[in-house]
Amino acid sequence: VFWNESIEIVTEDSKIGMTGYMINCDKDGTISSITHTMEDKKGTAFEDVSLLPESEGEIKETITTLYGKKCYVSAMKTPDYYIIGAYPVDEADQFQVQNNIMFIILFFAIISAFLIVFFLLIKRIVIKEVEKAHASLNKITNGDLEERVTVGGSVEFTELSSGINETVDKLKGLIEEENLRVQKELENARNIQESSVPQVFPEDERYSLYATMNTAKAVGGDFYDFFMVNQERVNNYYQIN
Repeated sequence: VFWNESIEIVTEDSKIGMTGYMINCDKDGTISSITHTMEDKKGTAFEDVSLLPESEGEIKETITTLYGKKCYVSAMKTPDYYIIGAYPVDEADQFQVQNNIMFIILFFAIISAFLIVFFLLIKRIVIKEVEKAHASLNKITNGDLEERVTVGGSVEFTELSSGINETVDKLKGLIEEENLRVQKELENARNIQESSVPQVFPEDERYSLYATMNTAKAVGGDFYDFFMVNQERVNNYYQIN
């Protein structure tokens, strides 16, 4: 009873993105638990059994229409259940494709590592350690990438902690690389913008000219220039967007 209730709670409380969902199927393909937003499907047969992997521990990924929506679908087989995650393509398209794919893969890597040990070793789990791991995972999924998972008590839990921490470290590295790439592009944009405005100013006893431009983080359309209207008059202008 505890096992079944735990599976239902984990599945029903899980949501991928804003509209994605998780499904838990019995061996015969009957949905035993599903994210609460899709609870009307509970107890029915899973819509497309061809998406389910054949081998235990295998993860099968595809893009297909599921329950009326085109989704990224990932399914994993455990000794007693099938775990399926679905993320609608229309929601995914709102984000950059590269970042979307990266976060989907990392999300399923963390969830898969946790669920494999959770399903295979549930009878040996110490409740205190489960709660501790759950608290750390909540912090990580809420954006605290400095959180470290330190559950112990068995070889399996030690390996789980190590696997999750390594995955989070890789995620931090990918985010840092992306930030560096964006910063480099902004620097190039600033250099181009600065090269389009005058840097040398005329020396004349009748007047003096000087201007400078300090670009913001987001490069805009700030420009300035000056020119002689005639031999006696100089005109200058600037534009700030």
